[in-house]
Amino acid sequence: MVSKASRRWLTAALLPVLVLGVIIGCGGGGGGGGGGTGSTSSTSGTSTGTVTAVYKVSGASTTTAPTLSPGDQVTLAARVTNSGVTTAVTPYNFSVTGGTTVGTVTSSGLLTVGSGILPGSIYSIRANSSAGPVNWTFIGSPLLTQPIIVGIVESDASYAGVAGATITAYDTNGIAVGSGSTASDGTFSISVASTAVKFGVSLSGVDQSVDTYYTLFSYGKNNYDTVTPSCLPVLPALSTGNHRYPLSNVIYLNAHLSGGYTYPPPAPPGCYG
Repeated sequence: MVSKASRRWLTAALLPVLVLGVIIGCGGGGGGGGGGTGSTSSTSGTSTGTVTAVYKVSGASTTTAPTLSPGDQVTLAARVTNSGVTTAVTPYNFSVTGGTTVGTVTSSGLLTVGSGILPGSIYSIRANSSAGPVNWTFIGSPLLTQPIIVGIVESDASYAGVAGATITAYDTNGIAVGSGSTASDGTFSISVASTAVKFGVSLSGVDQSVDTYYTLFSYGKNNYDTVTPSCLPVLPALSTGNHRYPLSNVIYLNAHLSGGYTYPPPAPPGCYG
Protein backbone atom coordinates (compact mmCIF):
# COMPACT_ATOMS: atom_id res chain seq x y z
CA MET A 1 0.00 0.00 0.00
CA VAL A 2 1.34 3.47 -0.92
CA SER A 3 1.64 5.84 2.06
CA LYS A 4 0.03 9.31 2.09
CA ALA A 5 3.49 10.88 1.92
CA SER A 6 4.35 8.80 -1.18
CA ARG A 7 1.06 9.75 -2.88
CA ARG A 8 1.74 13.44 -2.18
CA TRP A 9 5.22 13.05 -3.74
CA LEU A 10 3.81 11.34 -6.85
CA THR A 11 1.14 14.01 -7.24
CA ALA A 12 3.71 16.80 -7.03
CA ALA A 13 5.94 15.04 -9.59
CA LEU A 14 3.18 14.29 -12.11
CA LEU A 15 1.24 17.56 -11.97
CA PRO A 16 3.68 19.63 -14.18
CA VAL A 17 3.70 16.85 -16.79
CA LEU A 18 -0.11 16.66 -16.91
CA VAL A 19 -0.46 20.43 -17.16
CA LEU A 20 2.08 20.54 -20.00
CA GLY A 21 0.17 17.78 -21.83
CA VAL A 22 -3.08 19.73 -21.63
CA ILE A 23 -1.41 22.94 -22.84
CA ILE A 24 0.14 21.20 -25.82
CA GLY A 25 -2.97 19.17 -26.69
CA CYS A 26 -5.33 22.14 -26.61
CA GLY A 27 -2.99 24.69 -28.09
CA GLY A 28 -4.98 25.38 -31.29
CA GLY A 29 -3.59 25.12 -34.78
CA GLY A 30 -0.13 26.52 -35.12
CA GLY A 31 1.33 26.91 -38.65
CA GLY A 32 1.51 24.11 -41.17
CA GLY A 33 3.01 21.60 -38.81
CA GLY A 34 5.50 18.97 -39.66
CA GLY A 35 4.70 15.71 -41.31
CA GLY A 36 2.26 13.39 -39.62
CA THR A 37 4.15 12.48 -36.42
CA GLY A 38 3.32 13.97 -33.06
CA SER A 39 5.56 14.47 -30.05
CA THR A 40 6.68 11.78 -27.64
CA SER A 41 5.33 12.33 -24.16
CA SER A 42 6.66 10.82 -20.97
CA THR A 43 5.35 10.07 -17.52
CA SER A 44 7.71 9.68 -14.56
CA GLY A 45 10.59 9.32 -17.02
CA THR A 46 9.00 6.42 -18.95
CA SER A 47 8.30 7.03 -22.67
CA THR A 48 4.78 6.29 -23.87
CA GLY A 49 6.03 5.81 -27.43
CA THR A 50 5.91 7.66 -30.74
CA VAL A 51 2.50 9.01 -31.71
CA THR A 52 1.73 8.89 -35.45
CA ALA A 53 -1.09 10.70 -37.26
CA VAL A 54 -3.17 8.51 -39.58
CA TYR A 55 -5.43 9.65 -42.43
CA LYS A 56 -8.25 7.46 -43.73
CA VAL A 57 -9.25 8.51 -47.23
CA SER A 58 -11.90 6.46 -49.09
CA GLY A 59 -11.46 3.65 -46.59
CA ALA A 60 -7.67 3.39 -47.05
CA SER A 61 -5.25 4.47 -44.31
CA THR A 62 -2.09 6.45 -44.87
CA THR A 63 0.40 8.42 -42.80
CA THR A 64 1.18 10.73 -45.74
CA ALA A 65 -0.56 14.09 -45.75
CA PRO A 66 -3.15 13.96 -48.56
CA THR A 67 -3.89 16.74 -51.03
CA LEU A 68 -7.48 17.86 -50.52
CA SER A 69 -10.12 19.96 -52.24
CA PRO A 70 -13.28 21.60 -50.86
CA GLY A 71 -15.86 19.00 -49.91
CA ASP A 72 -13.38 16.14 -49.40
CA GLN A 73 -13.73 14.12 -46.20
CA VAL A 74 -10.99 12.40 -44.23
CA THR A 75 -11.16 10.44 -40.98
CA LEU A 76 -8.33 11.38 -38.62
CA ALA A 77 -6.91 8.68 -36.38
CA ALA A 78 -3.71 8.08 -34.40
CA ARG A 79 -1.56 5.24 -33.20
CA VAL A 80 1.31 4.89 -30.75
CA THR A 81 4.35 2.65 -31.15
CA ASN A 82 6.21 1.57 -28.02
CA SER A 83 8.89 -1.13 -27.87
CA GLY A 84 7.92 -2.35 -31.33
CA VAL A 85 4.23 -2.68 -30.46
CA THR A 86 1.73 -0.40 -32.28
CA THR A 87 -1.73 0.28 -30.89
CA ALA A 88 -4.54 2.70 -31.76
CA VAL A 89 -5.26 5.69 -29.54
CA THR A 90 -8.29 7.99 -29.57
CA PRO A 91 -7.61 11.68 -30.29
CA TYR A 92 -9.79 14.43 -28.81
CA ASN A 93 -9.95 18.25 -28.63
CA PHE A 94 -9.40 18.79 -32.36
CA SER A 95 -8.49 22.22 -33.73
CA VAL A 96 -7.92 23.35 -37.33
CA THR A 97 -5.53 26.03 -38.53
CA GLY A 98 -7.46 28.74 -40.37
CA GLY A 99 -10.88 28.16 -38.84
CA THR A 100 -14.09 26.58 -40.12
CA THR A 101 -13.80 28.00 -43.65
CA VAL A 102 -10.77 25.76 -44.12
CA GLY A 103 -12.31 22.69 -42.53
CA THR A 104 -14.43 21.33 -39.71
CA VAL A 105 -13.71 18.28 -37.55
CA THR A 106 -16.27 16.30 -35.57
CA SER A 107 -15.52 14.90 -32.13
CA SER A 108 -14.97 11.51 -33.79
CA GLY A 109 -12.29 12.94 -36.10
CA LEU A 110 -14.18 13.29 -39.39
CA LEU A 111 -12.64 16.22 -41.30
CA THR A 112 -14.74 17.98 -43.95
CA VAL A 113 -12.65 20.35 -46.08
CA GLY A 114 -14.17 23.81 -46.43
CA SER A 115 -14.32 26.28 -49.29
CA GLY A 116 -11.64 28.48 -47.72
CA ILE A 117 -8.75 26.09 -48.31
CA LEU A 118 -6.11 27.79 -50.46
CA PRO A 119 -4.46 25.86 -53.31
CA GLY A 120 -1.01 24.61 -52.34
CA SER A 121 -1.25 25.86 -48.75
CA ILE A 122 -0.38 23.59 -45.84
CA TYR A 123 -2.70 23.42 -42.85
CA SER A 124 -2.44 21.81 -39.45
CA ILE A 125 -4.91 19.92 -37.32
CA ARG A 126 -4.04 19.30 -33.70
CA ALA A 127 -5.52 17.05 -31.06
CA ASN A 128 -4.63 15.44 -27.77
CA SER A 129 -4.60 11.74 -26.96
CA SER A 130 -3.83 9.48 -24.04
CA ALA A 131 -0.36 8.96 -25.54
CA GLY A 132 0.41 12.64 -26.19
CA PRO A 133 -0.35 15.37 -28.74
CA VAL A 134 -1.11 14.47 -32.36
CA ASN A 135 -0.48 16.72 -35.35
CA TRP A 136 -1.90 16.12 -38.83
CA THR A 137 -1.06 18.22 -41.88
CA PHE A 138 -3.04 18.51 -45.08
CA ILE A 139 -2.43 20.38 -48.30
CA GLY A 140 -4.78 22.36 -50.53
CA SER A 141 -5.01 21.02 -54.09
CA PRO A 142 -2.51 22.79 -56.39
CA LEU A 143 -3.88 25.56 -58.54
CA LEU A 144 -5.14 24.08 -61.77
CA THR A 145 -3.50 25.32 -64.95
CA GLN A 146 -6.77 24.95 -66.81
CA PRO A 147 -10.38 25.33 -65.71
CA ILE A 148 -12.59 22.25 -65.50
CA ILE A 149 -16.23 22.17 -66.54
CA VAL A 150 -18.47 19.68 -64.77
CA GLY A 151 -22.03 18.61 -65.40
CA ILE A 152 -24.36 15.73 -66.13
CA VAL A 153 -26.12 14.31 -69.20
CA GLU A 154 -29.49 12.61 -68.69
CA SER A 155 -32.30 11.10 -70.74
CA ASP A 156 -35.31 13.41 -70.91
CA ALA A 157 -37.53 10.31 -70.71
CA SER A 158 -36.09 8.38 -67.75
CA TYR A 159 -33.99 11.16 -66.15
CA ALA A 160 -31.23 8.59 -65.80
CA GLY A 161 -27.60 9.49 -66.50
CA VAL A 162 -26.34 8.63 -69.99
CA ALA A 163 -22.85 7.21 -70.42
CA GLY A 164 -20.59 7.75 -73.43
CA ALA A 165 -21.83 11.18 -74.55
CA THR A 166 -18.96 13.38 -75.71
CA ILE A 167 -18.80 16.96 -74.48
CA THR A 168 -16.59 19.30 -76.52
CA ALA A 169 -15.73 22.89 -75.66
CA TYR A 170 -15.08 25.50 -78.37
CA ASP A 171 -13.52 28.96 -78.46
CA THR A 172 -14.97 32.00 -80.24
CA ASN A 173 -13.51 30.77 -83.55
CA GLY A 174 -15.26 27.40 -83.28
CA ILE A 175 -12.00 25.56 -82.52
CA ALA A 176 -12.24 22.65 -80.08
CA VAL A 177 -10.28 23.44 -76.90
CA GLY A 178 -11.22 20.51 -74.68
CA SER A 179 -13.24 17.31 -74.83
CA GLY A 180 -14.32 14.37 -72.71
CA SER A 181 -17.00 11.72 -72.23
CA THR A 182 -19.66 11.11 -69.62
CA ALA A 183 -19.19 8.39 -67.00
CA SER A 184 -21.64 5.55 -66.30
CA ASP A 185 -23.84 7.88 -64.23
CA GLY A 186 -23.84 10.59 -66.90
CA THR A 187 -21.48 12.94 -65.09
CA PHE A 188 -18.43 14.55 -66.68
CA SER A 189 -15.43 16.58 -65.57
CA ILE A 190 -13.43 18.00 -68.47
CA SER A 191 -10.30 20.14 -68.52
CA VAL A 192 -10.66 22.92 -71.11
CA ALA A 193 -8.78 26.02 -72.18
CA SER A 194 -9.80 29.26 -70.51
CA THR A 195 -10.73 30.54 -74.00
CA ALA A 196 -13.67 28.10 -74.16
CA VAL A 197 -17.00 29.90 -74.52
CA LYS A 198 -19.46 27.27 -75.83
CA PHE A 199 -19.94 23.50 -75.82
CA GLY A 200 -21.51 20.80 -77.95
CA VAL A 201 -22.66 17.23 -77.39
CA SER A 202 -22.05 14.18 -79.57
CA LEU A 203 -23.93 10.87 -79.32
CA SER A 204 -21.27 8.83 -81.15
CA GLY A 205 -20.25 6.95 -78.00
CA VAL A 206 -23.72 6.49 -76.52
CA ASP A 207 -25.12 2.93 -76.37
CA GLN A 208 -28.54 3.15 -78.00
CA SER A 209 -29.38 -0.56 -77.96
CA VAL A 210 -32.02 -0.03 -75.25
CA ASP A 211 -32.91 3.66 -75.42
CA THR A 212 -32.46 5.65 -78.63
CA TYR A 213 -32.28 9.39 -79.02
CA TYR A 214 -32.99 12.06 -81.55
CA THR A 215 -29.93 13.97 -82.77
CA LEU A 216 -30.92 16.79 -80.46
CA PHE A 217 -30.13 17.75 -76.89
CA SER A 218 -31.72 20.27 -74.55
CA TYR A 219 -29.93 22.72 -72.28
CA GLY A 220 -31.92 25.32 -70.42
CA LYS A 221 -34.88 26.42 -72.56
CA ASN A 222 -33.34 25.60 -75.95
CA ASN A 223 -32.72 22.56 -78.15
CA TYR A 224 -29.46 22.02 -80.03
CA ASP A 225 -28.41 19.79 -82.90
CA THR A 226 -25.80 17.12 -82.09
CA VAL A 227 -24.85 16.51 -85.76
CA THR A 228 -24.47 19.84 -87.55
CA PRO A 229 -24.89 22.44 -84.81
CA SER A 230 -25.66 25.93 -86.05
CA CYS A 231 -25.51 27.27 -82.52
CA LEU A 232 -24.19 26.03 -79.19
CA PRO A 233 -25.02 26.68 -75.53
CA VAL A 234 -22.80 29.12 -73.66
CA LEU A 235 -20.35 28.09 -70.94
CA PRO A 236 -19.83 30.00 -67.69
CA ALA A 237 -17.10 32.64 -67.90
CA LEU A 238 -13.78 30.85 -67.36
CA SER A 239 -10.45 32.13 -66.03
CA THR A 240 -6.95 30.66 -66.28
CA GLY A 241 -5.95 28.63 -63.27
CA ASN A 242 -9.33 28.48 -61.56
CA HIS A 243 -11.10 25.42 -60.28
CA ARG A 244 -14.27 23.66 -61.34
CA TYR A 245 -17.12 25.36 -63.17
CA PRO A 246 -20.44 23.52 -62.86
CA LEU A 247 -22.90 23.96 -65.71
CA SER A 248 -26.05 25.72 -64.58
CA ASN A 249 -28.42 23.21 -66.23
CA VAL A 250 -28.68 19.47 -66.84
CA ILE A 251 -27.98 18.44 -70.44
CA TYR A 252 -30.89 16.29 -71.63
CA LEU A 253 -30.72 13.91 -74.57
CA ASN A 254 -34.06 13.90 -76.33
CA ALA A 255 -35.39 10.33 -76.26
CA HIS A 256 -36.93 8.70 -79.33
CA LEU A 257 -37.54 5.20 -77.98
CA SER A 258 -37.39 4.45 -74.27
CA GLY A 259 -39.03 1.73 -72.19
CA GLY A 260 -41.10 0.57 -75.14
CA TYR A 261 -42.56 4.01 -75.65
CA THR A 262 -42.03 6.16 -78.75
CA TYR A 263 -41.61 9.85 -78.04
CA PRO A 264 -42.52 12.54 -80.59
CA PRO A 265 -39.68 14.73 -81.84
CA PRO A 266 -38.98 17.81 -79.75
CA ALA A 267 -39.07 21.37 -81.04
CA PRO A 268 -36.45 22.17 -83.69
CA PRO A 269 -33.09 23.49 -82.57
CA GLY A 270 -32.81 27.16 -81.83
CA CYS A 271 -30.21 29.49 -80.46
CA TYR A 272 -31.75 32.36 -78.54
CA GLY A 273 -29.11 33.11 -75.89
